[in-house]
Amino acid sequence: MFNGNGKLLDELILAAKLDVLVNVDSEFDLEQICEAGRISGKQIRVLLRINPDVDPQVCSFFSKSSFLTALKLCSSYTTDIS
Repeated sequence: MFNGNGKLLDELILAAKLDVLVNVDSEFDLEQICEAGRISGKQIRVLLRINPDVDPQVCSFFSKSSFLTALKLCSSYTTDIS
């Protein structure tokens, strides 16, 4: 698994070629991963990391809402990813 902030495009292209699972830490990461997939001509396996800013013990609605918001954001990239 390739994890951490500040992943370089060249590193992501290599990860694509080696079929490495890539952790998505931000929207910028996701954009870079899509670009690496286009350049390499490969699909990149990703793990979506979601960090809601709400304690689920306080209100489970907000954590579910944050999760759905993140999924909607990622679905806007499905054409690029799939």
